[in-house]
Amino acid sequence: MEWGNFWSSHLPRTSYDIDLDLESPNPNDQGFEKLISGMYLGDIVRRVILRMSQDSDIFGPVSSRLSIPFILQTPLLAAMHEDDSPELKEVDKILKETLEISEVSLKVRKLVVRICDVVTRRAARLAAAGIVGIFEEDRTGWKRRHHWWKK
Repeated sequence: MEWGNFWSSHLPRTSYDIDLDLESPNPNDQGFEKLISGMYLGDIVRRVILRMSQDSDIFGPVSSRLSIPFILQTPLLAAMHEDDSPELKEVDKILKETLEISEVSLKVRKLVVRICDVVTRRAARLAAAGIVGIFEEDRTGWKRRHHWWKK
């Protein structure tokens, strides 16, 4: 099903989503896809980390790599999200190697995992809501088209 261009004012867009959309090659297009697609989730996380880095010193000096769109690809987001090592070594490695953010405390690495969790959980819930909507429309549409079954 092609649903990437679905749009509704009821979709929960954040400032990160709005900025990503405006700076994308296709602004105001593929709205739902930008909220749930693996192509965009890593960049949403990058934008959250960038904002946190600009607003506080939690990551130390702002890394110039945080300003590079799509540098944090979704496979890296998934690797950080799934890191269950006690010291979150994969998170530390990705922050250092990809984003050039070093000397990050375990507490901050846990925060990064939480950010990844929030972004991926929202995407999963939105995708699930879309699937439920399809099934619900199919179910109610079938009843309307086949009202004879009540006779």
